[in-house]
Amino acid sequence: MLVKLSTPTWEFNFWATQEDLIGLNSIRDANWLARRCLHIGQSAGAPVHWAAEGETATILVGHDEETWDIALTVPVATVDTIVADAAEGSWRLS
Repeated sequence: MLVKLSTPTWEFNFWATQEDLIGLNSIRDANWLARRCLHIGQSAGAPVHWAAEGETATILVGHDEETWDIALTVPVATVDTIVADAAEGSWRLS
């Protein structure tokens, strides 16, 4: 599935399976400083890595979570919405 996250100033598109998107429900256990990231999705031909600290999720796009090329942060609530929509089969994200 293609997922698009956007604000008035940026847009991020990535591909992931429905099952992988549901796997984002463990984002709160993925702490980059402890080197625990979720590896879910592909964007621009590169893997997507997910981590969280508190109520902020960081999305890293690149070869691995150490040598990423693009990073952005979103509220963990946005990740919760992705999980809920994937579980329901609803793709109304924005």
